[in-house]
Amino acid sequence: MTVRILTSVAALSLLCAAASAERICGARHYTGPDPIGGGPGYTRLVDPAKARRVSTLEELKAALAAAQAGDIIYLDDRAEIDATGSPMMEIPGGVTLASGRGSGGSPGALIRFRDYDCPGVFTTGGDGVRVTGLRMVGPDTEEHESAYELPNSRGITIRHPRCEVDNCDISGFSHAGVYLVNAGTGHRIHHNFLHHCRRRGLGYGVCLASTQAYIVANRFLNNRHDIAGTGRAGTAYLACSNISDITEGRISHAFDMHGNHESRRPDEVVEPFAGDWVVICHNTFYSYEPRMYTVIRGRPRQHVTIFANEYHNALHGARFSEPCDNAVIFGDCFIRPPAREPYFFNVPGNRVDGKVQPATAQQ
Repeated sequence: MTVRILTSVAALSLLCAAASAERICGARHYTGPDPIGGGPGYTRLVDPAKARRVSTLEELKAALAAAQAGDIIYLDDRAEIDATGSPMMEIPGGVTLASGRGSGGSPGALIRFRDYDCPGVFTTGGDGVRVTGLRMVGPDTEEHESAYELPNSRGITIRHPRCEVDNCDISGFSHAGVYLVNAGTGHRIHHNFLHHCRRRGLGYGVCLASTQAYIVANRFLNNRHDIAGTGRAGTAYLACSNISDITEGRISHAFDMHGNHESRRPDEVVEPFAGDWVVICHNTFYSYEPRMYTVIRGRPRQHVTIFANEYHNALHGARFSEPCDNAVIFGDCFIRPPAREPYFFNVPGNRVDGKVQPATAQQ
């Protein structure tokens, strides 16, 4: 599937109008060759014959230390590696770390990390890293009572531009399965199964800070939030053709963009905005109880555009909890009426299906 990002409000409005006319909502619109969430049927598999093959932690570390741009390191599909206690492993720029999730029914190599304190099992050492076809299981699938009562963990920490995470199964990391921080642009997080990242106050499938990414055709399950943006300058994402579900535990929203002011230092004066832009389209959302599916906590510097999503058991489709007047919403589908308003607006001026909306009465 090819996804083109349009950053002007006018161009996005045309795209939204076309989607609304089609009336094909949610991830049913997706027509790509690869299954949402990856696994069996995924086509962009790496050929192990063209890679350096490893099957133990020691072999993996040695291969990473020797790798150069263009190299492929392939973890044997049957490998089960316990990386507990290992320092964060750096993947050099331009290197692909792969296994065969979905190949011939294989679940892919498993990397497990049991320490609660984990800034990342892997991190990037340069631009253009790809991680594909792996299973990663973190130390903590529980909610707990607060964000920092125990140390936190991350699966993959990305710090460089143009990286790709695809066809992976990532779970059990209390802060984030994939964390992109000060990493620029050009990222693709797609066809993954990201689940059970649940720490109260944290618990993100994908978290972005001063980074822009396309987040496409993933399956999210039982995360506190599936996608979160810090709201800092340079933070933006497109979330398209994902399936989000929560079947147990505390209910919180699925996608969000925080306000820039929320992460400031006590002595820091910042402009009040919520990232650069957000596009949320053709996603399918489920929940066992009524849920707010998207929360925008400020005014993005460019726009927020939401269209052709499918909501099951919604509290609100989207809630704008801080002043925001540049939202454009078209063609969403509520499978049954939401428990409250379809959309909650803190101030007037936003558009839903072409009509300017008033502020929503406070409840």
